[in-house]
Amino acid sequence: MSVISKKSFLNKASKQQAADPIAGGVLNKQDFIRQAQSAAEQRSARQKEQRAARQATQKAAQMKQLEQMQTQYQGSSQQRREAAKVYQEARERAKDDFRKTSAPFGELDQKRTQDIYKGSDAYQAWLIYKQQSDPAYQAALETARQDQARGKRRTAKELSRQIDELETQIYDAQLDQMAYQQRVDAGQAPDITSMQERLAELKTGQASAAQQGVIADAEHRLSRVDEETRTLLRQYNELPALAIRPDGGGGVTSRYKIMQKLLEKGYTEDEVRRLAEYEQRLQDYETYTARMQDAQDFGQRAPVFSTIVSAAAAPFKALGNLESLRGVLPKGLGGYENEGLPTNVYSPLYGATHVSSGIRGGVMQDMGATGQFLYQAGTSALDSAVT
Repeated sequence: MSVISKKSFLNKASKQQAADPIAGGVLNKQDFIRQAQSAAEQRSARQKEQRAARQATQKAAQMKQLEQMQTQYQGSSQQRREAAKVYQEARERAKDDFRKTSAPFGELDQKRTQDIYKGSDAYQAWLIYKQQSDPAYQAALETARQDQARGKRRTAKELSRQIDELETQIYDAQLDQMAYQQRVDAGQAPDITSMQERLAELKTGQASAAQQGVIADAEHRLSRVDEETRTLLRQYNELPALAIRPDGGGGVTSRYKIMQKLLEKGYTEDEVRRLAEYEQRLQDYETYTARMQDAQDFGQRAPVFSTIVSAAAAPFKALGNLESLRGVLPKGLGGYENEGLPTNVYSPLYGATHVSSGIRGGVMQDMGATGQFLYQAGTSALDSAVT
């Protein structure tokens, strides 16, 4: 196929226009310019779409990588510590087996044994642990933790703003219910009941985001602390203020001695108490997760008996008020060391509430909407009878 120049094409179009002025020819000069401009715009639009598609693909790949990283580290800190210990023991055991097996043989047999070792589960587990210990991997994980904590805080803040706006709307509507009802009837405003239901949903979401934000922040802060310090913080939390106990080496330990060890590592007393509180919050969260799972399993296995147990726990739910009180007291009077922390809903003082909620959630898991409504009504009446 031959290619003609722009000038030749325009000359041909002009001759055809002159030969047939009624039909207007195949293409005049103005049409050619308009079509050329249109084609250029289409090419530019296609290029923009291609760039946007490439950017979207890259963004999706980055998000997937971040999600995989977060999923890989979504286990508890205790689980990660145990995994590191298992990996180290497996590696040492495999290396010891390799030395014992290859010692009596020659170089060829040693190489064959080494190949078997590198294909073992122990060696693969060690490679995974080594990758997770890489500084670049740890830096990326640290960034992911920071982003997660910031995201939770932003979510909680935005939900708080929406709660304030909705509470104002409900208050204004209740001041002049007649005028507001006219707007509702005209379809210009939502009814008060639906706004109250929406307000309850927002408060639940805001509380959940705030709690998850604290957990993410605690993991971020404690990830920069060495394992020895983490162990001392856990020991500090386990001991009552004036208690002492054997240290396993023929002596005794106490909170005072643990505090002195941490001070020698360069921390201040205020920093120790704040880090210990974050460590305790993580420990409470891990215990809460296990407690809820056990309660749900119990509810599924024995729905009738477990429901009776959940009702018997109702009087002990009031213990949670003691933890709620800490959320409003100043630090010097038993409040939280880290100012601004929400009430620790994972505290053992809420244990009765956790067990009751987990059991009933397990019982209702396979029920329909009607069955759940009737079950909730029955358990509510049962709780009232017990308390």
